[in-house]
Amino acid sequence: MNLIVDANIVLAAIIRNSTSRRFLLNSNLLLFAPEILKTEVLNHIENDEEILQKTKLPVNELRAIFELICSRIVFVQEEDYAGYEKESLAVAPHKEDAPYIALALHLQFPIWSNDGGIAKQALVK
Repeated sequence: MNLIVDANIVLAAIIRNSTSRRFLLNSNLLLFAPEILKTEVLNHIENDEEILQKTKLPVNELRAIFELICSRIVFVQEEDYAGYEKESLAVAPHKEDAPYIALALHLQFPIWSNDGGIAKQALVK
């Protein structure tokens, strides 16, 4: 199965060894994400005190988990899906969600997200 994975799924998998982490590491899934996911998640890992409190792990261990998860994701450059930017911004619940929607439009794959706003838009599955 091919899926676009968004940052909240990756963060959930970093925070706890959960079903999300097992799915992200499952070789039967082919996962894609916009390159911006790396910056978004690293910003949370390095600057979000709540994540450090929840995990009780040092930043370097969180980064190591993130690198393992990233090894399973195909990252796509913005210029590859830029043609869908206007369309995705029109339906994205937040500006940060637009790259995921644009990539889903470009690749014609569904988005795996826990974001209720993404679920409410009807442009992509």
